[in-house]
Order: sequence, then structure tokens, then C-alpha cells
Amino acid sequence: LAAMRKLDLNSESEIFINNKIVVDINNNTKIVKLRMLDDSGRAIVRGKKLNEWVFFLQGDSQNFVGGKNNKSHGVDPQGCITFIDSEIKGISIYAKNIACPNAIHFIRTRGTIDTVKIQNATYDAFDSDFSNLEIKNIEVNNAGQECLGLKGGKYKIINAYLNKCGDKAVSSGEISQTIIEKIEITDSLFGLAAKDSGIIIAKNVKINKTDVCLIAYRNKIEYQGSYINTSESNYLCE
Repeated sequence: LAAMRKLDLNSESEIFINNKIVVDINNNTKIVKLRMLDDSGRAIVRGKKLNEWVFFLQGDSQNFVGGKNNKSHGVDPQGCITFIDSEIKGISIYAKNIACPNAIHFIRTRGTIDTVKIQNATYDAFDSDFSNLEIKNIEVNNAGQECLGLKGGKYKIINAYLNKCGDKAVSSGEISQTIIEKIEITDSLFGLAAKDSGIIIAKNVKINKTDVCLIAYRNKIEYQGSYINTSESNYLCE
């Protein structure tokens, strides 16, 4: 953070940016617009009372090449925009043409998200670690790797549409519990994946054009097996 510029969002919250991203903050409308100058642009949000803020993240569309750009893996943090140690309520995030390892990343954050829309992520679209989040609506179209990766926390997804996930559409791992009310997954490698002591409880699920609908396993020896609880309907996989 020492090498990043700090800007205030409110009396208890702030955003840090490096010199490869441009930010426009409207404190009255609670809208933050972020435009990446190249794929090493980074923003970090930290604080409390982040209520009903809206974040727009625009990647470097001229140089965006889905699934083929590796430059950003040497840049920390791994998320283009990272929410860390924060308390949020009803925020929304829109991202397009993102080439960071994680387009959107949450770490040790609690609260609710109204809407997430991600279009074109080279690697993981949405990642969260050690957080407690409820997401009312999430839509991901075209991610090179995972569309939704959740670890070490408690998560509730009310409604999700995940399309063209190059790896897992939903991954719940490393002692995380994920409850899904309604989800539609299309054209992905894996549908619902529970790994390394992860749990998925999925109610209304529809999966089409996907290689493997459900997979539960242990990947790392320090964890146990994993668990998926769901109904046997609308699973149309190879």
C-alpha cells in the first residue's frame, strides 16, 4: 500500500490505486469508475460503512487477449480490484475485459453484494478468501479459469448465471460453506466443485453443455474430503 495513492470514499473507507489505473470517484452518487491503463493496474478498497457503492472496472480492451496473457501474474495483489478487511452492504461491481489473475477479489470481508457482472476475464473472474458474503445476483460471461472461486468462509448465492467458465463454474474449497439458491451454468468444464473440506448446498440448479456437472474431492493432504448436497434434476452434462 505504501507505493499506492490513497483516496477517501467516506470517513471510514478508502481506496488505494497504483499508477496503472485511473479512478473517478463521485462521493454524492457513490459511484467509482476505474479504468486500467494496462493489465498491471490495481485498486484496493478497505474500510467500513461501504453501503450501496457501485464500482465499474474497465480493463485495457485494446490489449485484452482472453486466456493468453501472463504478464499480470508477477503483480501483487492478484486482484484487479481487491476488497480487504471491509464491511459492505448492497454494493455492486461491473467489470469488463480483465486480464488480472483475479478480476475481483475479496479478503476477510463481510456483508452483502447486490449485483456482480463480469464480461471477459482472462483467468479467475470472482475470488473470495476468509470472507462471509451474500451475493444476490452474479453473472459471469467468459472466464479463462474459474468463474466463482470461494475459500475459507461462508457464502450464500441467491441467483447466478455462469457461462463459458474455462475451469470450474463454482469452486467451494478449503473449509468453505456455499449455499446456492438458484444457478444456471452453461458451456463450462466443471459445474459445481467442492474441494478440500468444502461444502456446497445447491437447491435450484440447471447445468447445460458442461463436461462434468458435479465433482467433490480432496486435492491437498492437509484437508479432508468434500460434500455436495443437491437435487437430481436439470443436470445435462457429458
